[in-house]
Amino acid sequence: MLKDEKRNILEKNYLLNKRSDARKKNRFLTVKHRCFLLAIFLSIAILFLFYYFSPSSNIFRITVSGDSVLDEKEIIRKSGLTTDDKFLLFSASSVEKKLEKDPFIKKADVIRKNGSLVEIVIEEEKLIGYSYDQGDAVVLFADDRQEKMDMDTLYLIEKLPLISGYRGDDLNFIRIGFKDIDHDTIKEISEIHCYPFSYDDKMMEVIMKDGNYVFTSTFGLKMLDHYYSILSSLNLHNKNVCIYLDEVTNSGYVSACPWEIPEEPEEPVQEEPVEEDME
Repeated sequence: MLKDEKRNILEKNYLLNKRSDARKKNRFLTVKHRCFLLAIFLSIAILFLFYYFSPSSNIFRITVSGDSVLDEKEIIRKSGLTTDDKFLLFSASSVEKKLEKDPFIKKADVIRKNGSLVEIVIEEEKLIGYSYDQGDAVVLFADDRQEKMDMDTLYLIEKLPLISGYRGDDLNFIRIGFKDIDHDTIKEISEIHCYPFSYDDKMMEVIMKDGNYVFTSTFGLKMLDHYYSILSSLNLHNKNVCIYLDEVTNSGYVSACPWEIPEEPEEPVQEEPVEEDME
């Protein structure tokens, strides 16, 4: 009887010791696992801090493509990105939304490239020129919008033609005429003035940056895309000549400038004799 009780006590103690050892082992494994995870976390944190404070983590260069009229440096400034920003940490979508709030930018894409390069690809709104509205310089869009210039956009005066003498519906005709003209062609135009002819009161004088004068109607504006081809076909060697575009024949010709054509003298009006009162 005593032997059985002693055996039971030994077996109970053995089981208790075994359970205790198992719990210790589990605690050890748990602590070991947690230490392992902590070591991984600390390693990642150290690597992150090393990357964050390393100059190699910065953007190396920012480039812009798709710009024709807008200034590259101004686009980069408006994006808010600098070479001090971290290449992998900035939000491309936030930069895109910020740029697309600009009235002159229709669409923007920000692309990360190898070598810590960032490319900003934009699609510009169609700008046809600038004018003056109550003394303020305003940029004219191809649609019915206009935007007042500020100190940051005054540089557009050098890239857009001055449009003078047009208001209301007449200005809308100009917008329609410029709708399909390339940006590069618009940049070659210095000024556009209303210059009515006796046979067409919608004629305009287009002063090119090379010094030539082009006279056309709004329907012939699209021909300006072929301006240099027209110059070549006319075999022009002189500047400051007057070129007339004919949208019917889709051709151009050189003729005397309107201010060089002598005005025909007006015929004198014969006055009717006045009968004197002899009384």
